[in-house]
Amino acid sequence: MAPSRRAPVSRLTEATEGRSGTVGKRGEYSAAQGGGTSDRGRADPQNNLQKTSLLLDAKTFLKQTVGMNDRLDSLHGKVEQVLAMCQSLRSENLALRGRVAGLEGENKQLAEKITSARQRLEALMSRLPES
Repeated sequence: MAPSRRAPVSRLTEATEGRSGTVGKRGEYSAAQGGGTSDRGRADPQNNLQKTSLLLDAKTFLKQTVGMNDRLDSLHGKVEQVLAMCQSLRSENLALRGRVAGLEGENKQLAEKITSARQRLEALMSRLPES
């Protein structure tokens, strides 16, 4: 049987794995039981160190998350501006295409009038006596 692979975890979930507790809004970690003491009621320095490390990791995580949300909000605003500009340019492009089509039609009519006038002039010149 192939060894099972664990899903990647963050430092926060890895540090709390197998423990019960919560991380508050400000990033503080509170254990469900124990409070940093061993079974004999004495302070457990290693457990306190782990909790302090976890507290710092949670605070750092929350600070980064807040900064990331600000950057995402800024990016969202910029994307909205780009989309609005694209829509504006698309409608302007459509209007310009219509104008070009109208001008091309007018140009074609004028070219036909010029051709007709040239043919009439040539017919008149052919009727003139040569002197």
